[in-house]
Amino acid sequence: MAPKNTTQLLTKLRALMKNTAHVPRQIHAYIVPSGDAHQSEYIAPCDQRRAFISGFTGSAGTAIVTEKDAALWTDGRYFLQASQEMDDNWTLMKQGLPKTPSEAKWLNKTLDVGSVIGVDPYLLEADVWRDLSRELQGGGHSIIAVPENLIDLIWTDRPTRPAECVVPLEEKYTGCSIEDKLKNVRQELDEENAFMIIITALDEVAWTEQICCTVISLVALAVQAIVLKCAMMALQFGKIWICNHSSQAITQLVPKDRRLTKLSPVAIMKAIKNPTEIKGMESCHLRDAAALCRYFAWLEKEAARGTQTEISGADQLQKFREELDDFVGLSFSTISSVGPNAAIVHYKPSLETDARITTKDVYLCDSGGQYRDGTTDVTRTLHFGTPSKFLQDCYTRVLKGVISVATCIFPTKTKGNCLDSFARKALWDVGLDYGHGTGHGIGMYLNVHEGPMGVSWRSFPDDPGLQEGMFLSDEPGYYEDGKFGVRIENIVRIVKADTEHNFRDRGFLTFKTVTMVPIQTKLIDPALLTKKEVEWLNAYHAECREKVGELLLQQGHKEAYNWLLKETEPIG
Repeated sequence: MAPKNTTQLLTKLRALMKNTAHVPRQIHAYIVPSGDAHQSEYIAPCDQRRAFISGFTGSAGTAIVTEKDAALWTDGRYFLQASQEMDDNWTLMKQGLPKTPSEAKWLNKTLDVGSVIGVDPYLLEADVWRDLSRELQGGGHSIIAVPENLIDLIWTDRPTRPAECVVPLEEKYTGCSIEDKLKNVRQELDEENAFMIIITALDEVAWTEQICCTVISLVALAVQAIVLKCAMMALQFGKIWICNHSSQAITQLVPKDRRLTKLSPVAIMKAIKNPTEIKGMESCHLRDAAALCRYFAWLEKEAARGTQTEISGADQLQKFREELDDFVGLSFSTISSVGPNAAIVHYKPSLETDARITTKDVYLCDSGGQYRDGTTDVTRTLHFGTPSKFLQDCYTRVLKGVISVATCIFPTKTKGNCLDSFARKALWDVGLDYGHGTGHGIGMYLNVHEGPMGVSWRSFPDDPGLQEGMFLSDEPGYYEDGKFGVRIENIVRIVKADTEHNFRDRGFLTFKTVTMVPIQTKLIDPALLTKKEVEWLNAYHAECREKVGELLLQQGHKEAYNWLLKETEPIG
């Protein structure tokens, strides 16, 4: 796939950076964040400004353009993808590596003293703005708000904003009324002596109001008017609570002395699922597993013929999901990847890269569905031929990491990053590792990546500690650039652990796996597994066979059922 030619786009952008008709004063660097005005993870095509200017289409990253340079920062999930999608105008800044400077340090080193850095204030979180401003001032620079987004001015074929209708989500799925949710939020306000709260994150709005939506966008001027009016009222009645992840543009409208800036209480409320939500999440994962079993059974035959590709495979999987009860859509674009493409962590097949699925190379499928009773996200790595010894070794070590996390026991409210090493030890033992996090929260018919908690080598600043009722992913991996990728991902629910002791009455927790899709035993080297790991795998497969097998028979999918029986045979 040829990288996007950005020469003319950068020339136009640099001209605008000097044009005082569009900027308050000449700026020497322009920052282009990934997000939208709500700091969403997955954003509408019309808001994908960083992808437009740089060519890099991954979900995370920051682009900075100066008079002479153009640089893009992204994390280890996207190093390979970014290097393939960006042209020679751009320098890839690999976040997380010791020698990679932060955006602020790079700007301080690159720009002359007294330079001005511009950014759309709606696209940068207030706390990020504050920290960046402080660092830049230390280097003799200043950051200013640019009222007109400069990318929009040069994006002549920019897609129109989605305007889809929102619909209510019935209480039989949510297990809680809007009134009760508002009551709980108001209780949090009372405890913080706050008069009101401003909620800008779309998933928090959807959860609180119990609405289903693809994209909601608030009109900037209307938001300004509402916030300004409420701020005036707060001068009389108390403080305004605004999330620390809200945009600089909205946050600055509230006077500092009346501003309570901290994590929204809604973030934690929706992360801890109630009994109805838990039941729905487990139910949709069973239905989703049935679709995946149908898909892998079908694909195993097709791989021998070599008739299917990454795209046609992903399309077939979607068709199987569309037959399921309460299916609404995909939770993200399916990562259907063969061989070298599987080494690209967030790979999305295109017409240029679409590879055939055969018995020769490894196949990695990371996919998920949105159902009215929950959200799924599952990754399986398979080989339909004869895997190499090294591939088996890597796969088995990834599996050992999955099992280690799934079976660990930890005190209530342990921070998620404390569990990350459990997933990596078997890889570290032989000098291997992976660049992405080990686990993320997952919403109930909401974001497939849901905070504020997670499991990673990096700490989560807002992590409230792991608590009963939360759902997370468990997804170690290993990737050889240009060769193959391995990832196994299950969704797990945090449950109480039955321990002999209870230190200081803190309470201990563990995980229950809710994803019910077989883990390919062909790729396992049994000699690397301990007795307890073998027992876990056999018990897991027995549960898959019992629960998903019954569903497949009810649906009349005998071929997929037979495949399930074969794939869940115990290993010794």
